[in-house]
Amino acid sequence: IATYNAIAAKVMTEFGVATNDLNAAVSPEVARVGRPNDVHFTAEGSALLGRAVAESVAAQLPKR
Repeated sequence: IATYNAIAAKVMTEFGVATNDLNAAVSPEVARVGRPNDVHFTAEGSALLGRAVAESVAAQLPKR
């Protein structure tokens, strides 16, 4: 994951595209909010990711 994310980050940076590293957001909590042998998260994990997405989008919006 880290290798693919690093490549993606390099490409996006070159093109000036904002990114949101959700892996970095969930990694510290994955043992608690992940499900064993499953790619999906618990409701708490989904909420954590939702907050990370909302914060990232809000940071890109024009300031009022």
